[in-house]
Amino acid sequence: MKENLEQYDWYKPYLSADEYVRWTGRPERKISFQPVYLLYLPFCIVWCSGVIIGTAGSLIDAFAGEGSPFVLFFMIPFWAAGSFMVYVLFVRPRRYRKYAVYAITNQKVIEKYRGRINIVNIDPTPLVQMSVSKRSGFGSISVAGSLQTWYDLDNFTENTITIIITNIKDPEKVYKLIVNKDAD
Repeated sequence: MKENLEQYDWYKPYLSADEYVRWTGRPERKISFQPVYLLYLPFCIVWCSGVIIGTAGSLIDAFAGEGSPFVLFFMIPFWAAGSFMVYVLFVRPRRYRKYAVYAITNQKVIEKYRGRINIVNIDPTPLVQMSVSKRSGFGSISVAGSLQTWYDLDNFTENTITIIITNIKDPEKVYKLIVNKDAD
């Protein structure tokens, strides 16, 4: 119950007096198969299985006295690269879909991900792009503009960056809310 209350109240400290929320949401947790996985999955499987087989072979040779155990140090960069691929392709997107929440107000787009708050001002209208999956109907919207990153309520930095509102149910509606900030 507390999680649901926090979901709806998290953005209130970042609103100004004349500001109101027009939309809140979070990414859908389910993920559809992406065409780019046809390239990534076989490469990741071949890479990781090659690293496992190479390490196992080096261990067997080292224990049999035929090889040097220092060959295992050669495998460290390959283990690191394989772990990085698995993290970037599978773990990070899943964690992002689990913990990210968004709010769109009449003045800004707010994103919260694991305690970090990103705010893009929509006045003047930022660069906004939308992509929709024809099969699932879910889509993503990228908003590039003046960004404020809040680490706590008293400490923030300001830059130009992009917030990507990803894997949402009705991207056309959210796109119109960002572009037509005066219409309700």
